[in-house]
Amino acid sequence: MLKENAQGVFQAELSNEVVKGVQKGSAVMNLSKIEAMKSGEKIIPVLNGLNAYVVGEGEKIGTNEDAEFESVTLKTQKYAIIVPFSSELVNESIVDVFEEIKDDINEQFARLFDAKAIANIVAGAGAQAVAEGDTAGQGLHEDISDAMSLVESHGYNVNGFLTKHATKNRFRKLKDANGNSLYVPAITQEMSDELYGQPVEYSFGVGADTTAITGDFKYSVVGIKGDIEYKLLEEATIGNLNLAEQDMVALRVIAHFAHVVTREDAFSVLKKA
Repeated sequence: MLKENAQGVFQAELSNEVVKGVQKGSAVMNLSKIEAMKSGEKIIPVLNGLNAYVVGEGEKIGTNEDAEFESVTLKTQKYAIIVPFSSELVNESIVDVFEEIKDDINEQFARLFDAKAIANIVAGAGAQAVAEGDTAGQGLHEDISDAMSLVESHGYNVNGFLTKHATKNRFRKLKDANGNSLYVPAITQEMSDELYGQPVEYSFGVGADTTAITGDFKYSVVGIKGDIEYKLLEEATIGNLNLAEQDMVALRVIAHFAHVVTREDAFSVLKKA
């Protein structure tokens, strides 16, 4: 029963459910490279200046004199959520309680992670931004293409977009010069909508002043430490909610996620006019 196991780490199966649920709900995680973490920090070696060579029979393979490793550190942050529920559930198993609240946990963790990771990407992109309407006579699809070109000019390939749910309608209307739709809606829940043949993910973390973020998302790295901690709260006030007065309890759940951008110039932002 939960009351007899009021604090600890979720069983591996439950922790995995949280991780998978957050990954599914997170726009950034769906596009980014994922790194499993066993502790709060992980060093990622990033190789710069590597080249390949054509080598003839008996010839010496060339050397990459300019190649070097840059160490990038993934450092987790603590993500916490407190979920109130009826005190009657304290006599249920941890598994049963988890089933009641897991959707709220997953959704809130995904939203919070996206907000922080998107702010990180936008800050890194810096001056690599285009504003809608900067080029007179252009439509939205051409402004998006200009934002993509900022990434491509550095030798990267655009492989994804981040935008708000409210932008869906504008994307659905995008057409090329021949009237063909540039936006392809997903046909299954496991698939993503596509724009210019690349996946589109939607997040509340995209700012009100931003139309879309684009880039090469293999340079957006997410770290996930799999152990999910919990603690039962029986006598606490959460905001204006006094648990004892309302015959309620709450579960504090803590997860550990990290995010780092390993190539800041691999991303660009399309700003609203």
